[in-house]
Amino acid sequence: MADEKRIMRGLSRRRQQEDMSHARLDILFLLLFPLFFLVFNLVYWLSFLYGSCSNCDADDYTAGPPPPQQQQQQLEQQQREVPAVVDSSTEQISLLEEGFIV
Repeated sequence: MADEKRIMRGLSRRRQQEDMSHARLDILFLLLFPLFFLVFNLVYWLSFLYGSCSNCDADDYTAGPPPPQQQQQQLEQQQREVPAVVDSSTEQISLLEEGFIV
């Protein structure tokens, strides 16, 4: 009977020690997780806002839409690039885009 009590006490002490180590670990991560989250966000947003862009043109950073004259020039250039095809049976004009008649 005394041996059983001693074994039970030993098990309960071991269980208490495990619970304390888990509690310490919980407190540690309760403090570390927000810190890691903050550091990650700082690095991410700083690299996003101020990092170099390897595939960007300088024109991509202009603020607002292009002026109307430049919009008109872009539209005319796009219209020149896409040829018009006349369908003789219905006499409708279709645009040829990438080998597919629309």
